Amino acid sequence: IMYDSFNGNDWLNSWDITNKGDNGTYCKWSGIKCDKSNFITEIDLTGNNLTGTFDENIILLSFQLESLKLANNNISGTFGGNSFFSLRKLKHIDISRNNF
Repeated sequence: IMYDSFNGNDWLNSWDITNKGDNGTYCKWSGIKCDKSNFITEIDLTGNNLTGTFDENIILLSFQLESLKLANNNISGTFGGNSFFSLRKLKHIDISRNNF
């Protein structure tokens, strides 16, 4: 969802999503950190040329998310909503220097 929503083909550090169904493959993608159980704990795509509209469903991808860094991109839309209440472990969000 994130790759398509933010025009992943144009990212500075793109992902190889051809193996996205493999167990834990996404943990090796640039800007993604996972815990020992392969749950995503950090997304850091700061300054990665992300463009597009923020989709709240992106947040629902990882209920173990502790840090979300999307600063210095070209993301627009509305940020927030009820999905953030489900992220009990979220400690850090940086969405500065976007078009919200």
